[in-house]
Order: sequence, then structure tokens, then C-alpha cells
Amino acid sequence: MGSQAAQNGQVKGKSDLKPQSKVHNVDFPSRVKRSTPTGTMLLVILRLADIAWQYMLSSRWGRVPIEAAGGQISSVAQQNTTGPFLGLQPYYFGLLVCAIGASYKQIVWVIFTSEQECPPQAAIMIGVFNTVFNSINALLSLWSWSSAATNDPLGSTAFLLGGGLFGLGIFFEQVSEIQRKSFKSDPKNKGKPYAGGLFSIALNINYGGYTLWRAGYAMLAAGYFWGAFIGVFFFYDFYARALPILDKYCIERYGDAFLEQRRKVPYRLIPGIY
Repeated sequence: MGSQAAQNGQVKGKSDLKPQSKVHNVDFPSRVKRSTPTGTMLLVILRLADIAWQYMLSSRWGRVPIEAAGGQISSVAQQNTTGPFLGLQPYYFGLLVCAIGASYKQIVWVIFTSEQECPPQAAIMIGVFNTVFNSINALLSLWSWSSAATNDPLGSTAFLLGGGLFGLGIFFEQVSEIQRKSFKSDPKNKGKPYAGGLFSIALNINYGGYTLWRAGYAMLAAGYFWGAFIGVFFFYDFYARALPILDKYCIERYGDAFLEQRRKVPYRLIPGIY
């Protein structure tokens, strides 16, 4: 469980990242490792339900609050009931694919790759959190003032760049966590930190991956500004909240071995950026 110095709280090189406030000192999800089948199943149900919810927002329900507030629906959204993909136009089907991909990734995480507990209250928080962000994307994509909708999505730079960021982010997050799970499953690696595979190019590349796919999803929905805002929002949250807490946990658990890995790995979140 780390070096003797770590156990005595004397490890040098503690995280240079400090939580910015009491809010930033909240560690989520839990670091407790145990099976929680009820919470796991609840999260799976919530993430599957989100796919249906996002479809209904794009095809029918989303226009109701926008029009009730005096807003106008984008011209592309007005054609959604006659589109070629489940009634959706290609652009809105692309957004639905993002919702499907995000749910798939998180279902794989909670069933196969995560070792931490996921009690029902945590499952509800994760499910609601992601559905809220997805729903905001859906509503912004329908509102004519903010929508990036186009009848030719493959000719839209924002659509292609957003889709690329989404795919790259899902890849980074999903593959890195599978690689780490494989390492942790080998008994000879018990008590060792992992910095192989994708984690060798960014120490917290799974967090970076989440940031990228969230930014890409937002860009598809409402263009460059919204995509950049969401990317900065999650980048700052990981930088100011998650990384300091995770550093403290890893230093206490792994001691000098973690500090050495942190020294060797060139980036923390996103390769080439930070």
C-alpha cells in the first residue's frame, strides 16, 4: 500500500493542484471498491431511458417548451417527423447517435470496467447529470437562435469537428479504462498504480476523454461557442476538483510509485494540451 513515507504522510511531491473551494473538494464517484448490483442496474436503466428521452425531445417534445417561450424551431427540426432515420433528419440522427454512444460507454463502465461502488443515490446523480446535459444539447439544437442544424451535416465543419471530438473522446475514455481494468485484474499487479497504454501519454486520459466527447457533443448541437464553453467547463472541473483529490488518493495509496509515474507521463488530461 505505498511506501512507509506515504503511510506516515511524509511523501514529498504532493499534488501542486489545490482544490479551489469546499465544492471542489467533493470526490465523486466513490473510491470504495465493492459490488452494488442495485445501483448498477438502476444506472443501466437510466442510461437506456435517456436514449428514448433524447429521441422524443428531438422528434416531438423538445419543440413544446421552445414554442411556449416564444422561440422558433429550426427549419431542419420542422422536418423531423418525415426524416429517413427513425423519422429524424440526418443531423438529428447524428445527435441521437451521440446519446447512444454516451449511454453505451457508461453502461460498459458501470458493468465491466469500474471497481468502485455505485449505490442507488450515485446512480441517480450520474444518470440525471448526463441526461440534463444531453437535454440541453437537444433543446439548443432545436431552437433556431442557437441550433447548428443543417440539411447537409457532412458539409458542416462544426458537425464533422464535433463528431470527431466525440469519437476521439469516447475512444480515449473507453479504451483507457479497459486497459486499466485488464492490468488490475492480474493478481501480480495488486497494489500497483497503472500508467500503461493510453495512460502513458496522459495520466488521467479517461477524464480528458470525457471532456473531449462532451465538447464534441455540444458542438454538434449548437456550434463552436457552446462546444468550447462545455469543453472549458469540464476541463476546469477536472483541473480544479478531480485531479487534486485523485492525486491525494493515489499518493496515499501508492506512494513513491505514483509520484514516479506522474513525473514520467508528459500530460495530465489531454495529450498535447495539458
